[in-house]
Order: sequence, then structure tokens, then C-alpha cells
Amino acid sequence: MDSQNRSFRYGDGFFETILALKKANGSIEIPLWVYHQRRIQSSLACLQMQMPSCFSFARFRRALNKAASSINSPSQKIRLRITFFRSGGGLYTPLSQEAAWHAEAQAYTPKVGELKVCIAQGIAKMANMALSNCKSTSAALYVQAALQAQANKCDEALIINNLGEICEGTASNIFLIFRPRNGQRLRIITPPLSSGCVAGVLRACLLDLLRRAGLCVEEKSVSLEDLKNCDALWLTNALAGVRWARAVF
Repeated sequence: MDSQNRSFRYGDGFFETILALKKANGSIEIPLWVYHQRRIQSSLACLQMQMPSCFSFARFRRALNKAASSINSPSQKIRLRITFFRSGGGLYTPLSQEAAWHAEAQAYTPKVGELKVCIAQGIAKMANMALSNCKSTSAALYVQAALQAQANKCDEALIINNLGEICEGTASNIFLIFRPRNGQRLRIITPPLSSGCVAGVLRACLLDLLRRAGLCVEEKSVSLEDLKNCDALWLTNALAGVRWARAVF
């Protein structure tokens, strides 16, 4: 990587992690492509970047398909990571708003079974800030949270925001499930984007699907008490899908 790359020097960029499926006939499918495309556009706007005039999502998709096809593995699942970064130089003030991108591909095998999560201590994301919803290349907070999870022999750590609310996991959005009680319906709760969580593509897809199915889904702040009282905890991301988790207090 060029040492002058602004993502390397200032974290001036974002990344998109995509699951690609290699079919028996060699074709490539990206199940959540529409949601990924929307998030890329939103992240570019949030970071005030613009793709060059020659860029099109059709050509971009073909390039990703080619990258996924190059992986020779018995696994049908391919992990694509695409890093978008601002081109040009400058110090904190950039000399250009034009963005470039770089793609990496590797075979992917998700962990199966129930996951164990802890609460990250001493770090907090900012609520009510659009930058918090981006998958920024400036990810020191997530690295520190992941180190705490590792030290606690957990798969992920749940991250608190500056308001004391639980907003997400180190690599996942969260959904809390509450069984029907006292005549109430099944309730599903996930933190709103205003909590500071990343705008997950599977999160967005699940909200659409669950609401279309007529289920009671709420985007509301999640407290530690909510976590203790819920009947089930889901961790969701585009790569691994929906996974059951157990919180360790």
C-alpha cells in the first residue's frame, strides 16, 4: 500500500464486507447486493466522497464477481472486503473528494453454534452521529473491544455508547427477542441507528422481512437490563448471518 494513502494515514475511508456464494456452475451470487449498494452510496455521502465519473455499480459488480471466482476453495462462501478511500494528498484537509477502491477475496467458513459475548469496558461509541453508522477504516475502538472479548474468552464484545446504551457487537448488530407475556405479542428489539451502531446490511434486510411478516419489531435503545431480561440474543452480520449468542456478565 502507498504510504500516502489517506485511509492508511488518517482513516479517511470505509470498508464493505460482502458474502459471495459460488454456485456449482461457477456463477457468483451476492444475496444482499441491493442493501450493500445502498450502504456504499450512503457511506460515500456521509464521508463527502464521490466515485469518479467512469464508475458504475454494474462494472463494480462484475469486478467483484471476478475476484470471488478467482478463489479456488471447496467452500462455496467467499468473503469480499472492499476498502473505499479518498484519493489524492493533503493533510487533514484533503485535496480531492474523489474516491478509489480496492477489493480482497478469501474463502470463508463461519463459526457454528452459540456464541459467547461480554460487555466492553472503558470505551464508548458516539450516539446521534452519522459517522458512527459507517464502517470506517478508523477502527481502533473495535480492535480494543475485540481484545477484551479475546481476554474474556468470548467471541465478541458488546459496545456501549456515550449514553450508556448497548448499541452493537464488535462485528455484528444485535437483536433482542422477548417471548409473549401477559397477552403481549412476541417482541423483537434492535438499537436504532441513532444509538451509534453500524448500519448493517443484514440488519436492514431483517427489519424489512420481519415487518413484512407482521412481527412486532422495534428500533429502540437497549439497556443492560434489557439484555439480562431478553429470552434470546441474535448477532447479525452479512457474512455469518443470524447467530444465537449468550451474554456473560
